[in-house]
Amino acid sequence: MIPDLPFRPTPLTDEEEARFRSVMTGEVIRHLTTSGTFSISADTPESRARFQDIARLVSDALHRPVTSYSNGRRITITFPPDATA
Repeated sequence: MIPDLPFRPTPLTDEEEARFRSVMTGEVIRHLTTSGTFSISADTPESRARFQDIARLVSDALHRPVTSYSNGRRITITFPPDATA
């Protein structure tokens, strides 16, 4: 019998990674500008790092600071309370 191995997703190719970052940056911007916050499941170190990078891209695109924080299961990207538009 083959032992159960932990699930490990196939890494994204460079092209897939670039496309993911582009699409998700746009989605996060859309959510931030309409509701002020974006939250998504991010239960691996890789996914948290990926969304922290996206938060930096969003901040650069909007020319204003954003904050990202994680509880180990979800990551939230939002505007800091003292940030002004």
